[in-house]
Amino acid sequence: SSEGALVRNPDNPNEWGIFYNDKARPERQRFTLAHEFKHVIDHPLRDLLYADHGARERVADHFAACLLMPKRLVVRAWCSGEQDLTQLAELFVVSTEAMSRRLATLGLSDQRLPRPLRCSRGMRRSLRPAPAFAIAGRESIGVKR
Repeated sequence: SSEGALVRNPDNPNEWGIFYNDKARPERQRFTLAHEFKHVIDHPLRDLLYADHGARERVADHFAACLLMPKRLVVRAWCSGEQDLTQLAELFVVSTEAMSRRLATLGLSDQRLPRPLRCSRGMRRSLRPAPAFAIAGRESIGVKR
């Protein structure tokens, strides 16, 4: 089954609709919406930007990850001591699978590197979750904890 689909209005080609699986968990729905939104953004130039469909999908996944789990906020959380996958996923309101991939992309899940090398100077400030929520958290979609 498909998690989401992008549809163009046949009566107005400037209007788009995004369908998503309403039975999926909210975390998955949010990722799907962000992924499909990237397709809307890229649509006019998609054939120039991407060699194939697979490339478009990978870029849309990366866009969704960056939107929902901004690098600066993930690194700040990690370097503030929040390194539990489940807790990070809950903080950013994403699935543990999505958070695991984001940590790997950012080089934070590589256990061979000592923590000080992964945490840049000035990022050890205490974690303030409000910025993550303002961008893409529970409050922005009306979900209560």
